[in-house]
Amino acid sequence: MKAVPRSSEQWGRWIDETAALLDLPLDPSHRAGVIANLQRLAELAASLEDPALDVVDESAAVFRP
Repeated sequence: MKAVPRSSEQWGRWIDETAALLDLPLDPSHRAGVIANLQRLAELAASLEDPALDVVDESAAVFRP
């Protein structure tokens, strides 16, 4: 899997390349906000990747009809 961009410059390049591939116009005044939102979303996603579980944590019960 490709590494997720981390710096604002990397996010900016990724946004520019992706917008060009999708033929998606991006107003330059919105670019900084898009970068900031993607950085926040990446941080949130990273926090869900490896949750710290204790020995007493159990999976949820499975109910089948």
